Amino acid sequence: MSGRLRNEFDVVRACGEIRELNGNALFAASDFIVAKQFTPYEVMPYGAAAGGIVIIDGLWATQLFRERGGPERMLRLYEENASLCREELGRLRKLRLTDQPDGVHQVAKGILGTLLDPEQPGRKHYSFATKLFHWHAPEHLPIVDARARKAINMLQKACGKRQGVVLADTAEMGGESYLDEYGRWVHFYSELLNELTPGDQEQLLAADRESLPRHFFVENPLLRVLDKVFYHRGG
Repeated sequence: MSGRLRNEFDVVRACGEIRELNGNALFAASDFIVAKQFTPYEVMPYGAAAGGIVIIDGLWATQLFRERGGPERMLRLYEENASLCREELGRLRKLRLTDQPDGVHQVAKGILGTLLDPEQPGRKHYSFATKLFHWHAPEHLPIVDARARKAINMLQKACGKRQGVVLADTAEMGGESYLDEYGRWVHFYSELLNELTPGDQEQLLAADRESLPRHFFVENPLLRVLDKVFYHRGG
């Protein structure tokens, strides 16, 4: 399947999608606000963490507020596991998503598992947890989003991939845990990044840099830029 993912992805189309999304001032502003709230590879102090949780839930509609006590529970778990997360994020810095996806996934399971309590009744807020930690490690941890899920699933199937495909819906998970399902996302992005040529990568990064409004400019890593593409494509 080498090369097929990149061909189906269509870099020229992706650059147009990035420009269109960045052209929405409200999207650019919300991305800027979230990016400025987080510091990669560090666990934020209590006040900043609380602000980050409110910002992500509000701007990205993660529905955390619908669960009574949900935001407070997330903040408590985040604080209780601060040392572990700091250590794991430090380990992540030594890995590369392109050639060490298994290692990235293993570390990610430890990080995301601090918020996804299997004993907790009700919603697990899987997407929220990936969005929160993505901003600590935007070069390593992809975001799980319903829109991106749809687009990635269609892309992989168009390439003839049958095993390890990002599921079209979490209802298809069967007995698979959220932490294990996350590996599908990690391996997808690793594979795509490996198939993109240096020229492709620069095209995508340039499209992002050049189309962001000056007041909301953020120097994004390629994984963040690709997330924009699949969010747009699945909409």
